[in-house]
Amino acid sequence: MISFDILLNAFVTLFVTIDPIGNAPLFLGLTVGLEAARRRRIAIRGTVIAFGVLTLFALTGTAALAQDTLPQHVIHHAAFGVE
Repeated sequence: MISFDILLNAFVTLFVTIDPIGNAPLFLGLTVGLEAARRRRIAIRGTVIAFGVLTLFALTGTAALAQDTLPQHVIHHAAFGVE
């Protein structure tokens, strides 16, 4: 069985990544003037898409990173902006 510590860690990580408190004003500002039903549909659609992207990367991210197809100098340049 999964321990409480692992579940709490996963929840906090997702909560910080998604940042619902910080995104709420942005969502409300972008959907000002829309009726409640349309806002709800947009919110649900965005949630489903975000869940799909997070799930995809959770399932395939480790395997994709394990491929190690990028040369080290490219990664260093992308991370630090120097050659």
